[in-house]
Amino acid sequence: MKGKKNIILWLLIQIPVIIHLFVLDKFSINFPFEDGHRVFFDFSYNYLNAQNIGEKITLFLTPDNESRPFLIRISLLTQLALFDKINFRYLLFAFNIYTFILAAVFIKRYWKNPYLVIISFFSLLSLCNWELFFRPDVASYQLATISLSILSFSLISNVNNGSSFFKNFIILICLFLVPFGSAIGFITVFFVIIYTFIRKSDLRWYYILALFIFQLYLYFSFGTDGVSSGSFVENVCKYKFELIWAYFLSLGGMFQYISNYTNYAVSGVLGLLIFTACSWYFFKHRKEKDLDFEKLVFLFMASSLGIIVLSRYNYWVIGYESVLVSRYKIYGVIILILTVSFL
Repeated sequence: MKGKKNIILWLLIQIPVIIHLFVLDKFSINFPFEDGHRVFFDFSYNYLNAQNIGEKITLFLTPDNESRPFLIRISLLTQLALFDKINFRYLLFAFNIYTFILAAVFIKRYWKNPYLVIISFFSLLSLCNWELFFRPDVASYQLATISLSILSFSLISNVNNGSSFFKNFIILICLFLVPFGSAIGFITVFFVIIYTFIRKSDLRWYYILALFIFQLYLYFSFGTDGVSSGSFVENVCKYKFELIWAYFLSLGGMFQYISNYTNYAVSGVLGLLIFTACSWYFFKHRKEKDLDFEKLVFLFMASSLGIIVLSRYNYWVIGYESVLVSRYKIYGVIILILTVSFL
């Protein structure tokens, strides 16, 4: 890809980037949105008023819902240490580093296919994913986990890039951090353990297993907060096949622009077709190492969305809208990009 074609590609890539940065600059404000008050203010108040270092450590490790949001708290404490105040606008700009990590991975992966790079950028930076990029709380945990997970998959599966201490160090750092943004990061670590075992990677699987055990210790050694989004088993028993349709509806959520039964049907059918096409292609080419990155990303995104649907269906919002919120659409968007990459 050289000359004029290269220039045109870069110009087209700039369109969603410019729109993204314009919206970020124009509409981001220094004010907590939705869960921002609880996530940022409650923790900072309790932390700053702790009596000793022991209380501060305990507060830092205290669970929030199902997660241990260490990444959020590190970011918050860093800003407090530097500026002695919380500024949500600055936090949002900082958290969007994860956005460009995610975009950079797809550029590197699909650089030889200019049309796929363009599709990836327009899809990833689509405003249907607005919560992921423009809510400080969501960007600091969910976007962080997704971006660092996909970066880990890119590095661990890149057989053309020889192993090195620095590369393995970056992978281990990413793997350590991913569950402490969102709990779905444990899925990332699990799949990397399986992958390194099967592929006999230079980064030995038992190192990652030891890391996984340490993460579980940190997660469960400080109790729970007594808040649950609902038992998986309870939801399965209560909603049964409704959950299956909710899954495909959520996967096709990027096509949902109007909330009515017709659009539910269209989104659900498209989600089913995308999932089926992607699954079939991976099964057919399951032995090809060149597609290891896509396989890992697909397994992660599909599994994560499944857990989200099981735990969040009818949680706060009643009905299918509960799994069609903006921050969940990224899972279907990335699976769609993978499906398009096979064409």
